[in-house]
Amino acid sequence: MKAGNDARGYGWVARAFHWSIAVLIIAAIALGLYAANLRDTAQDQIQKIFEAFSLHKTVGIAVLFLGIIRIVWMLTQKKPRHLHPERKLETFTAEVMHFGLYLGMIIMPLSGWLVHSAAPGGFARILWPFGQRLPGVPENLALSEKLAVFHEFGWWLLAAMIVLHLLGVVKHSVIDRDATLARMAGRAATLPEPPEVPEHRAVAAPLVALALWAGLAGYSALIAQPHSGTAAPATTEAPASVPAAPAVESAASTAPRPAPRHPPVPMPMPMLGRSSAERSILRSRNRVARSRAISPIGRRRSASIPRREPAMSASPSTSRA
Repeated sequence: MKAGNDARGYGWVARAFHWSIAVLIIAAIALGLYAANLRDTAQDQIQKIFEAFSLHKTVGIAVLFLGIIRIVWMLTQKKPRHLHPERKLETFTAEVMHFGLYLGMIIMPLSGWLVHSAAPGGFARILWPFGQRLPGVPENLALSEKLAVFHEFGWWLLAAMIVLHLLGVVKHSVIDRDATLARMAGRAATLPEPPEVPEHRAVAAPLVALALWAGLAGYSALIAQPHSGTAAPATTEAPASVPAAPAVESAASTAPRPAPRHPPVPMPMPMLGRSSAERSILRSRNRVARSRAISPIGRRRSASIPRREPAMSASPSTSRA
């Protein structure tokens, strides 16, 4: 088998890129779904989530670099001729899906790496000896949150393109019974010669594929909620427009005030702009911290019991005298 492509089918280099990247993309999606569905109630489960997301990110980085090399190789090779050039709509749809998948294998891992780079602190690390963050990307929580929204929506678009691509393969294999699958998996030299058509550089299909990803980016930017930041501390001073109540000379007013029934609620840990499963872990930790500081049962009980005012040592008329 030749290394390069010809009019009948793809060479072994293009096939190696195709099948290895396909396996890695499916593995990355499976790892992400596995980590997102793990329960975060136990410490060992949280550790499994960390490990799964580390593998997810590492596989994504591998897809990114292999995808770049594959695109460079594709630009240097001739493309096999279409088997059914008379089917204009089918051919155009297949071209859009192909260019969309090429863009997806670059955009999705790159957006995940941008989320990882912009998020403050550390979470699930990329399993490689090089740097964790992309150079020039600031640690910005709001930016990381917006990129995380795009990354979460992007996998739905990528999964839809993969499903359409697989449905096309099934159609060609079961209904048309042509050599479409054999061009990527069989012996291309034994396949029949495709019909000759005038060669032209396709422009509309890559533009439509690029518009799909650009539209998703715009939609994600519109619905992304910017991080509100930490809440301002509540002030204990009365407003200037409200007059202070007159002091009552009594023994109870000079007595030291009892300590509050519950300690102050700790500030919640910031959402690190990660995936939905990672943010659910942080929300769970925040709930645990609040539950340790304030008992919900105690809050309900204290709200139901009427508040007793301290006994006055003298009547109001006596105090005015």
